[in-house]
Amino acid sequence: MGEIDNITEKLKRLETASMNVYDNNIPSVGIDAEKLGAELSAQKAIYAQLKAQYEMVKIKINSNTPILQVLEYPEVPDLKSDPSRGKLSIIFTFAALFFSIFLAFLLNAINTIRQDPEAMRKLRGKNNEKN
Repeated sequence: MGEIDNITEKLKRLETASMNVYDNNIPSVGIDAEKLGAELSAQKAIYAQLKAQYEMVKIKINSNTPILQVLEYPEVPDLKSDPSRGKLSIIFTFAALFFSIFLAFLLNAINTIRQDPEAMRKLRGKNNEKN
């Protein structure tokens, strides 16, 4: 990119110089301008090709690198962690049993209250007194 900038700068200086030059040096200035223009277009073409190659290399590198990279392999522990699978199964089984018994008692109490007209009247009466 630096060479393209240098050539562009030389071309600008040459154009400004051509305006100040007398008639006898104009053909040489035109030839110099053409040479610099050709060199500028060649440098731009080279730059475009290098940029395309660079992009292709970047795509190739990104496609070849794995998404996950193993930084450190895991080690097998010396001791198993607690609690064991059997203890967890027993604990959750008893917890589910106690929860289901509690839920059964709660649902039975709700059904008993709904079926008892006296209890429903008391509940409705308490609600009406609060409003």
